Amino acid sequence: MPEPIPPSGSLSLSSDPKDVEQLLNSLESILTKSCLDEMSAFHLRCAIVEVVNNCIQHAYMNKSGQPIEITYELGPDRVQVTISDRGPAFSEPVGATEGSLLGESGRGLQIINAWVSSLKFERKNDWNICLLEQRPQA
Repeated sequence: MPEPIPPSGSLSLSSDPKDVEQLLNSLESILTKSCLDEMSAFHLRCAIVEVVNNCIQHAYMNKSGQPIEITYELGPDRVQVTISDRGPAFSEPVGATEGSLLGESGRGLQIINAWVSSLKFERKNDWNICLLEQRPQA
């Protein structure tokens, strides 16, 4: 019998693309127990994977074996997720031009921001921290 999903918890993975596949399975289990409707859960899952892939590609320059920490909290009206990496300090781009949105890369933050209710970044104790919040669709 599968273990029940607690209302809060953490997941540790490394900067290895195969860990992203395992993460998807964990997210599926966690988000089915959340207050989110199917589309809101899908958007949050996609945003989390995009942030983790950005950690692997940009923070760790595709070097495997580096730490990525994910914590979550399932609330009655929202889901909060924190994704942290120990890469170089990340500074959020101030803005994007329309031309940059049409390029091969550089759209990740705009896409993530469109998929979640709230997106914030901070640097704390040598960790880059991405804070995502998702609420059910109204």
